[in-house]
Parts: sequence; C-alpha cells; structure tokens
Amino acid sequence: MNPHLNEFNHLAILLNELKLLTIRLRKKVRGSRILRGHLQKRVGHLKSHICHLIKFLNG
Repeated sequence: MNPHLNEFNHLAILLNELKLLTIRLRKKVRGSRILRGHLQKRVGHLKSHICHLIKFLNG
C-alpha cells in the first residue's frame, strides 16, 4: 500500500475546494476585471503547486 495515499486524498480535496472557491469568487468579483485576473493568477499558481506535489508524491 502506498504510504502517501492519505496525502493524495488530502491534496485532491484541497484541489476540489480550490475549484469551488474559484467559482464562488468569480461570481462575486464579476465587475472587477483586474481583481478577477489577479485571483485567477493566484489560483493557477496554487493549482500548479498542488499538481507538482501530487507528481512528487507519486514518484
């Protein structure tokens, strides 16, 4: 059994929460294009970090 399975599940949950949060935030900041762009950059950055972690844990 993979000892990193728990971390995988945790990261998958985090990634999902991040997606839901992004959708919610996009709806809230519909008027502000600059703020929305900034949010998308930050979320993209976080997603790439999480994906990198998953790859690292996977070996």
